[in-house]
Amino acid sequence: MIKKYIITAALLASALSAGAKDYVDYVNPYIGNISQLLVPMFPTVQLPNSMLRVYPERADYTSEYMNGLPVIVTNHRERSAFNLTPIQGNGALSAVVGYNYDNEHLTPYSYEVDLADNTMHARMAVSHQSAIYSITFDKSQQASIVVTSKNGRISISDNAISGYQKLDHRTKVYLYIETNNKPIKAGIVDNGKVNNQSVIKEGNNVSAAWTFAPGTEVVDLRYGVSFISEEQAKRNLRREIKDYNLDAVAQQGRKVWNEALGTIDVQGQSEDDKTLLYSSYYRTFERPICLSEDGQYYSPFDGKIHNDGGEHFYTDDWIWDTYRAAHPLRVLTNQRVEEDIISSYLRMAEQMDNFWMPTFPEVTGDTRRMNSNHGVATVADAMAKGLKVDGKKAFEACRKGIEEKTLAPWSCTPAGWIDDFYKQHGYIPALKEGEE
Repeated sequence: MIKKYIITAALLASALSAGAKDYVDYVNPYIGNISQLLVPMFPTVQLPNSMLRVYPERADYTSEYMNGLPVIVTNHRERSAFNLTPIQGNGALSAVVGYNYDNEHLTPYSYEVDLADNTMHARMAVSHQSAIYSITFDKSQQASIVVTSKNGRISISDNAISGYQKLDHRTKVYLYIETNNKPIKAGIVDNGKVNNQSVIKEGNNVSAAWTFAPGTEVVDLRYGVSFISEEQAKRNLRREIKDYNLDAVAQQGRKVWNEALGTIDVQGQSEDDKTLLYSSYYRTFERPICLSEDGQYYSPFDGKIHNDGGEHFYTDDWIWDTYRAAHPLRVLTNQRVEEDIISSYLRMAEQMDNFWMPTFPEVTGDTRRMNSNHGVATVADAMAKGLKVDGKKAFEACRKGIEEKTLAPWSCTPAGWIDDFYKQHGYIPALKEGEE
């Protein structure tokens, strides 16, 4: 159930300014990019809770260089997979180039930037499991596109590059990318050059490239991602993006964001306060992400592919961050999504050997970060407010996660002597020198 809430503020804006913008126009993804304490929030481009997220890959907000063009973020603000590198001229082809950049424009659904002293220009727009790029080159030079897997496999044909990147010992993210431009060379990159005879390679930082003839001014690319297979990545692309019309993809993304953000309608507030509110609201959609692909999903919790049974499977929800406000807000604004998220928790517990409620469910599984179990609070809050939850299963997963797992933080081991001591004395003691 999606509900719409109207918030009326004491400060009244003028009638002329009211309604002058769409909800998404108030979002400033750069707010929160600088932090003195915790890691900041990066400017993220994605659709609400979608599998495909990107942000510019740079050291921090103040860096004047970015590492190629982004393909997919695989862990909230921590890791990205693959790399897309446009290169001009006849020099060596590099897997990743540190570009200076300028005139960057970023919205929740699109990205635009000038690269390499304004000699190249890139635009992109995203869907849920796919995205599209349009890259403008200096047509007097030869243009190339390099696609790199940092740890995995890459393969190439005349107009398609596909492959995977390993995220851990069993989780992979897959890519299928294609262009409507005809390359004059297509192959694996060896020693900075395209090897037309080589079409597949495995290892670290393996790259494939297309090279286009001088006079090519614009290269259009579209791609799909998957956690199931390269074939599924191709299906995800073809289902969501039918052609190379970037503006159409951006307009659809804008529509999706307006519908999501429009569940809260602020009336009579200042423009600056609306910017603050909708920028914050946009952040609540960054995670968890939906892994369901055509009714199936890959679970990192048991390394298997499952049918989702009509309930989308969500992960990458670092619950210690989100249980206080993001989950209670979602209970009010989109109960169906919150029910699917909690159902995902219970499926995770079933797929793990111990049936413990997860604590930090990520794309690669549950990392058991922090102490206690904040998923328990999330479940209790949802049940108290009448959401559909399998109470019997939820109680057992919560009980086991609290009673059977050690109270020691950042650990997935069963309860031991520290936990027995706590139950007897009410506190956890300091360890002896050298004691694990």
